[in-house]
Amino acid sequence: MHPDKSFPIDIRKPTNLEINYHWTLWVFSLFKDADGRPIGILCKDHDISETKMVNKKLRMSEIN
Repeated sequence: MHPDKSFPIDIRKPTNLEINYHWTLWVFSLFKDADGRPIGILCKDHDISETKMVNKKLRMSEIN
């Protein structure tokens, strides 16, 4: 529907007894050939676990 846009998705995976989570940010983009026809999808991931944990601690601090 939107071939010229990138689509970010946050994914979390439980770690050690599901107490904590490992967070990643995935970005999906369409690859096109010289004629503009779709030929593949680029997927890039970034580890955002630390950012998520800092934000969680900040929210808890604001509540307290």
